[in-house]
Amino acid sequence: MSYEYTFRNTASDFFWFRLENTYRSWMAVINFVFTAAMIALAISRFSETNLLGKVLIVIGILVFPVIQPLAMGIAAAKEAKKIPVDTTISFDDVGMHIRVKDHRQTIRWHDFHYVQKRPKMLLAVPDGQHAYLLTNRILGQDRESLYAFCESRIEAHSVHRDQKG
Repeated sequence: MSYEYTFRNTASDFFWFRLENTYRSWMAVINFVFTAAMIALAISRFSETNLLGKVLIVIGILVFPVIQPLAMGIAAAKEAKKIPVDTTISFDDVGMHIRVKDHRQTIRWHDFHYVQKRPKMLLAVPDGQHAYLLTNRILGQDRESLYAFCESRIEAHSVHRDQKG
């Protein structure tokens, strides 16, 4: 079986990746607690504070639900602009093949780290340092079958790796 995709990630792809990373970690708890504390402060002390205090409370309330996503969007747009050409990624029984311009690389299944299923994408992490965002827009109907294929190949080769080691 073989799968091949040619794509260029967009600012939206990077934005959702960053947002999901933030809200899949402890950072989400900190964001919610801080925002709830700022809302409680606003409810209890807003009428008693001066103008500077009111401005700081409003900014504090907006930090995580508004300002942080805006900053993520700006960073995602910058990241997307750094990618001038399409990437072609294919998966087969040998591994994952990456082609960008004249650069070609194959990462065999026995060296592959993992593939993670997320709501808007599959995250292919072949070597622990790089991640490839394969969004639902890119994968289309192949999403579930590609995920199952990658999982089966990684599992089959990790058994071989464990037997060798």
